Amino acid sequence: MKSLKHVLGIALACAALTGCNSHPVSLSTATGSVEYQQKTSIDGSQKVDILWVVDNSGSMCQEQKVLRDNFAKFIDELNQTNLDFHIGLTTTDMNPAYALEPVSQPGLLQSTPQPIPGFDQSCLNAVNANGQIIPGDWGPVRAAVQQAVDCMATPNASAFDWSDADISCAMDGVPANCSIAGVCAAGACDREDLFPSPSDYRSIPKVLRSADYKNGNVLDVARLTADFACVSLVGTRGYGIETGLAAAVEAVSPINTGGAEDGDVTMIDPSAPNHGLIRKDATFALIFVSDENDCTTNASLTIAELKDPTRAEIPIDACAADRCEWENVEGKEGTSALIPVERLKEQMIANLAATKGRDDLGEAEILVASIHGNSKRFKAADVPTSCEPNTQSVSPSCASLNGVAYSGDRYERFLRTFPVGNYYPEPVATAPDTALTGWLCNGDFGPALEAIGKFINRDSGGCVSRDIMPCEGPDDTSCPSFPYTGAAGACEQMFNTGIMGPSGNFVEPQYYCNSGIQLRAKVTGTNVDPVAKLTASNYCVDGSIGDRTFPDGCVITDEKFEWVACPSGFPGLKLQWTSEIEALNALNGTELQIRYNSATSEPAL
Repeated sequence: MKSLKHVLGIALACAALTGCNSHPVSLSTATGSVEYQQKTSIDGSQKVDILWVVDNSGSMCQEQKVLRDNFAKFIDELNQTNLDFHIGLTTTDMNPAYALEPVSQPGLLQSTPQPIPGFDQSCLNAVNANGQIIPGDWGPVRAAVQQAVDCMATPNASAFDWSDADISCAMDGVPANCSIAGVCAAGACDREDLFPSPSDYRSIPKVLRSADYKNGNVLDVARLTADFACVSLVGTRGYGIETGLAAAVEAVSPINTGGAEDGDVTMIDPSAPNHGLIRKDATFALIFVSDENDCTTNASLTIAELKDPTRAEIPIDACAADRCEWENVEGKEGTSALIPVERLKEQMIANLAATKGRDDLGEAEILVASIHGNSKRFKAADVPTSCEPNTQSVSPSCASLNGVAYSGDRYERFLRTFPVGNYYPEPVATAPDTALTGWLCNGDFGPALEAIGKFINRDSGGCVSRDIMPCEGPDDTSCPSFPYTGAAGACEQMFNTGIMGPSGNFVEPQYYCNSGIQLRAKVTGTNVDPVAKLTASNYCVDGSIGDRTFPDGCVITDEKFEWVACPSGFPGLKLQWTSEIEALNALNGTELQIRYNSATSEPAL
């Protein structure tokens, strides 16, 4: 059997030559090849809108602290290039009737701190090296109080310098009828008394925009990190049945977004709760952080139109959390109460497209990442025949000093519905079916935050990181000629391959046909003659202006730019102009698009 690379090379070579095809000027596809179209900007200032979905259930205090402590690593990676980013955050709590958590709302962006802990002992008392609770050591409570004080408009640490007796009184009511002088009367103390009033917090927008944290071109990482620390202080009082996928689907629904921030003014609602996060042409990045599996059912979707009428409900009883895993067993997808991850992905993309007002939104513009527990899917044979209260049939997938984590296989399967290259953690190249890294089981997932920052910057930073019309090496002559010019194509090595990659893995050399990728410009201004404008720019390949495959556009001549290495060491190509100022002047009023073919699977022969 011939390799896919040679099959594509031969097929595409013929397709690109005048004598083989009645329309020889377009990039062509063959069996096993997918065409991608990736928008870019003239000045390299790429846009990305980032949604965090953070678990706010009872056991997440340690994981939320790791997120806050390492967020600067994530931002430092985004700051490697001229990235224009928006950041918003919602939680996994999709139960509006759950009164214990008064701040988070289903699928809505949150920026008001919620530091008051729930009732998980590991979020109240310190643990020793063996993971055992140390009664009376209120370290986690003091840390939550300090973080809350840091979010105040006028921080006043001395007013919240509690003694062990004060904390014991507020948390446990011990001794009976205790009081805290000037704070709460005898027998009336509660944990809320230890924290600032919501009105004491500084005002933080629900959407953190990079532009608002810049002085000239310098990003104030410290100020941004401090604000995110307050935004991500979502607490541990959320509903214990986590539904992160439902939260993501609803967060980008036009009902909640009110349309794209930069959309048609007649079609947007600026008063919508999530308005301002999503922009029409920005890459969308989604990041989950959860120590339990997703349990999205109809009950966890608050927007009626998103519900699946073919799905039953999970009984809410003493076994409700375990029932999520009983419904998650392999082979039950068709009858399970859980909504399939594939359907949730389709609905999320549909919601994004509706928000953006676009019918051309594709997977190439969506990046997904997740920090969850190791995949450990429950076995059908182990599902009990009835609910036995106060028993636990589902065991954790791992344990660390941050507590235990349960299987995150539904998050992993959601990620895998996207093409390789659009999700993180990435699969093992030599064993792609091996479970993805369950970063939450590593205790410190700081390295994962850094890697996710690199991952987002790589793709949304204007890089083309997928395989591009693959070929075998410098001696491979199967690459097609360049469209329009007929110049011979060559097989070249992808930048940053044949080196140690950012994850510490050797990246095998990869080769691509330089004729398999185009840079195109399309005139977007109104009352402008596109042919006249593009002709005057002197940036177009002869014969490409007004081609029927790209109306109002042309292919940019390679004399005006070159492909250079992507940032952060990732394999891929990034656009660099010979003169950026000249390009800005010549192509002002156009939309740029990188178009290329990427092989996906071995064709049938």
